[in-house]
Amino acid sequence: MRWEISIVAKVVGRKALEFALETAQTDALKKGLKGELTLLKVLESKLTASSIVIWDPKFLEFKPDILIIDPNLGFVFVEVKNWSLAFVDQFFSNGKSATKKGMKYPLGQTDNYINELQRYINTLRKDQLDIYRLTSSLVVYTGFSKEEFEKRIEVKSWKEEDFQNYYKKHLFLEDFEYAAFRKLQSSKKFNKSVTQDFTIGELRYIADSLGHDDEEFEMKKVQSRYSENGVANQKFIRRHENKVTKKVRKLTYSLSALAIFSLLMFLIITLGADSNESYDKAVEDAKFAMANGEYQKALGLYELAVNEKPDDHETKFLYWSLRLLNELTLIAENGDQDKVIEKIDKLRETDKIPDHLERHYQELYTVSVEKQEHENKVKEGIEEIGILVASQKFDQAQSSLDNLKTDQLTKEELDEKEIKLLALAEQIEQGQKELLRKQEVAAESEILKNPIKTEGLSNKSVYMDKLGGIEAGLADLNYLYQAGVTSNILEAEYETLKRWDDALNEIYGVLKTTLSLGEMDRLRVAQREWIVYRDYEAELASQAFEGGTFEEVTLVSVKHQITRDRCYSLVENFMK
Repeated sequence: MRWEISIVAKVVGRKALEFALETAQTDALKKGLKGELTLLKVLESKLTASSIVIWDPKFLEFKPDILIIDPNLGFVFVEVKNWSLAFVDQFFSNGKSATKKGMKYPLGQTDNYINELQRYINTLRKDQLDIYRLTSSLVVYTGFSKEEFEKRIEVKSWKEEDFQNYYKKHLFLEDFEYAAFRKLQSSKKFNKSVTQDFTIGELRYIADSLGHDDEEFEMKKVQSRYSENGVANQKFIRRHENKVTKKVRKLTYSLSALAIFSLLMFLIITLGADSNESYDKAVEDAKFAMANGEYQKALGLYELAVNEKPDDHETKFLYWSLRLLNELTLIAENGDQDKVIEKIDKLRETDKIPDHLERHYQELYTVSVEKQEHENKVKEGIEEIGILVASQKFDQAQSSLDNLKTDQLTKEELDEKEIKLLALAEQIEQGQKELLRKQEVAAESEILKNPIKTEGLSNKSVYMDKLGGIEAGLADLNYLYQAGVTSNILEAEYETLKRWDDALNEIYGVLKTTLSLGEMDRLRVAQREWIVYRDYEAELASQAFEGGTFEEVTLVSVKHQITRDRCYSLVENFMK
């Protein structure tokens, strides 16, 4: 890639993005790509010539939208969100958003991006530089303005401190109109300059390596990623080829045949010798790196060799085999052992693993199988605890949870599954409290069996008695829980949720007739926010069993518990 003097930022991958946009097959995809292109143009015009803006950097596994490399900003990952306000049910000040497609956390991939960039830079340097203090990340909304965002009901309730923290990591297109550099700089956690560790030449080399350089090849690759059916739009390719053809024809007419012949011979002899020498050295160094177990370094060297001799099928086969091994290693590190095992099995069926890499593939395969068996055992243990909780066998559930923590999980796994384990512990604690409450209600069953005399009683008294009656009536579902069968437990949870939902709707209907218009308006807003909160908490708790048979049970169970509490809260706080 040629680096030319410019007064604006250097953009890498813009043509590839335009090509992806032109060949996109769905309106949703076009809308997202248009948002990225709009931001790319803004960054190009608003940042200085020292900045490099890369669209869709060529990472092996994860796919950040934009990477900015700047001597003062460091490495900045930008996630572009072209959401409409209608798509988002609620914004939270911690950066999460409840959307029509579930809970989203755009900054959640940041650590993955940093780790992959770290691994790549480690292949270039011997000092194993820690780049954490040189990286930052942010989200840019392109589908709505800052003013529209601040008009949202839930956003209006934020404190000043919430806004300050949120705007450090979340920007809008108009934020770049003035002081774009300062806005980006505010997203940094540390004020360390990247030039203390990298030269300008090294930063440009990184940009060259991660950016889309070879237009035709990269555009075809990008098209295959962004097109739904994989069929290329040939108009762009033909237009690109016609431009090149015209340039070559013009050059041919302007030079004499002798000059062309002399020039070509010189280039063939000179560049051919250099190419062979670079190729041989790259292959030799790659083999040496492989022998030393430096796979990332070997991968980079094989890539150089392939670039020197694209038609050398043997080297290309080695390169792609090693690259695939590296990709599968990253996938395994991120916990998808099934995918690793399936892929290696298919490679073996088609005999597509080079002999000298067979040992490395086998080691990865063995480790993945062991991890998979361990993960399945842990998953089964977590589901068993969930069934015990739903069956109201809380003491057994607590004992199983303690055994799981001490006997089966490593320290790393405890950290990784901390949220799930906390969710389980909280469910056990809440279940024990609810069981105690049911026992207390049962003790008053003789009173509850008598018809409620509502004459002369306040609404609050009447509905407190009604809620107590619902609590006592849930005993008719105990046989479903005691069976210990997931389908029976799920049936009981749905029926419990329905009873509390019916009670909530009845209470809400009474309040409509007793509250003032102003009070009812405030309650209506609060009720909408409560629904978002209920769904968020239920989804969060169910993640402890994600992918398992007990995921839905937990989702419904938490919803019914929160709905029950809401019934009591409305009666206690709004009825008289």
